[in-house]
Amino acid sequence: LWLIAEELCNRLTMYFASGGQAPQQGEEAFAITFQETLPLQDYFSIIDAHFEARQNFSKSAEKLGERAHQFRSIQKRLLVRFKDRNPAALQHLDVLLEGTFQQLNTMGGSLEQCQGGLILASDRLRAATHLVLLLIRYRFDLDLESYETLQCYLPAVTADTQEQGWEECAEAAMTHLLRTSLSKTTKDVANIATQLTPLTDTTKLKKQIGVVCERLARGARISKDK
Repeated sequence: LWLIAEELCNRLTMYFASGGQAPQQGEEAFAITFQETLPLQDYFSIIDAHFEARQNFSKSAEKLGERAHQFRSIQKRLLVRFKDRNPAALQHLDVLLEGTFQQLNTMGGSLEQCQGGLILASDRLRAATHLVLLLIRYRFDLDLESYETLQCYLPAVTADTQEQGWEECAEAAMTHLLRTSLSKTTKDVANIATQLTPLTDTTKLKKQIGVVCERLARGARISKDK
């Protein structure tokens, strides 16, 4: 939907900019607007789905790492016993090694599934972010500078790592935006570096996005200078 909407807007802008259809006397100049309510709840659901996919992948990778550590420990114990001239009884270590190996294969498959789910959730979040930014632009009549600056604060790129992901970066950016360009008063302006810490939920991020939209609706504008 984002690609279709953006392409439509681009073609309409190019058509009227090239003089494809000049406005008649008494008619307003061509302008793209969006009068409906922003679909923020749908967007928030996509954010939650991406955050959950990240958590599932992280938990699966952690469990796989723990089981791999157990597998190496059993291997070391078996090697020590095999090197002894008079090795002690295996005490079912061979059975435990085989069981752990099977668990590793199962967990590896689960990790691949979680990774596939995360990739799909990232693609949906990327497209939804592009669409929401486009709708915000035409809902609040943002100029090109404000629109491009907002794209920097709410990026559509989802480069997730073990330490931080899209949600952490977006929350830090929204916090900075609300303290600078979209601050209520000059007292709220603060150029304090925001430390990225792993999030436990997305409640604050969703609230900040809502506040940004509210202040834009009241006429506030984003400036690159702040």
